[in-house]
Amino acid sequence: RDLHLLSCRQRQMCIRDRTSKLQYGAQPLRRELLTVGPLLRQLVAQFCDSPLADQCDLSLTQTLDAEQAQISADPALLGRLVENLLSNSVRHNPQPVTVCLCAEVRSRQLCLTFTDDGVGYPPAVLAVLQAGETGENPPHILGLHVVEQILAAHGGTAAFAQALPHGAAAALTLPLLSLIHISEPTRLQLLSSAVFCL
Repeated sequence: RDLHLLSCRQRQMCIRDRTSKLQYGAQPLRRELLTVGPLLRQLVAQFCDSPLADQCDLSLTQTLDAEQAQISADPALLGRLVENLLSNSVRHNPQPVTVCLCAEVRSRQLCLTFTDDGVGYPPAVLAVLQAGETGENPPHILGLHVVEQILAAHGGTAAFAQALPHGAAAALTLPLLSLIHISEPTRLQLLSSAVFCL
């Protein structure tokens, strides 16, 4: 067990070191051909195995085209991205929250939307995320900044806003490598998978 914990910590430190180098272009991406559906299910399942999962109700919804879409990306860094956003929703709310991750394809891009029903982003944090306004005492947003760096390195984007009627929302995009043709209609927003952490 101790060796397993040490291995996990070493892996986490390696990923942190790699993300810290992204800003300076010093860390090449270890891209792999990834199918979105299985990847997201795996990352959500990993979070559900963590202690933080006890403090949230987490769901994953994917359209059929998102389920079968393919991207060229670094799986370890995408795992860090998902972990940061899910952990942020749990850690910064005083009570258990409902967190939703939705995946769809729009304009040849993979669109990921993270929402929760918590208290939302503090105004100072949102000002930095949306306009880069730091003020005299800039808020601590390292985890969200890492999300922006990972997406930028993959040619994607991140936008942060308040969810309605309350909570936080993050809208992310990643370029698609390919989209497997599906004969039946895929615009019905069908529920292709759902994972719940209770």
